[in-house]
Amino acid sequence: MRFDSPLSAESAFYDAFGRADHAAMMEVWGSSNDTICVHPMGPRLVGRELISDSWKLILAGESRRKFEIRPKSRTRNENIAVHVLD
Repeated sequence: MRFDSPLSAESAFYDAFGRADHAAMMEVWGSSNDTICVHPMGPRLVGRELISDSWKLILAGESRRKFEIRPKSRTRNENIAVHVLD
């Protein structure tokens, strides 16, 4: 799935995370083998398979997460968007 804006991708990420929906979470991530993910305090993961495996472990926990998103700043150009949240 491709998103029409960085904000819609961000919303899909937190929705998938909150519902512990692995398939929906993987829709947010790129499909190429050079996709990179760094979880807080975690190693740099490169490639869809490693990223998928990491999310399976994270989302397998019993507790469901609820997020209150508070934007601090957002910057965007034609190549990248950076959203800083509280």
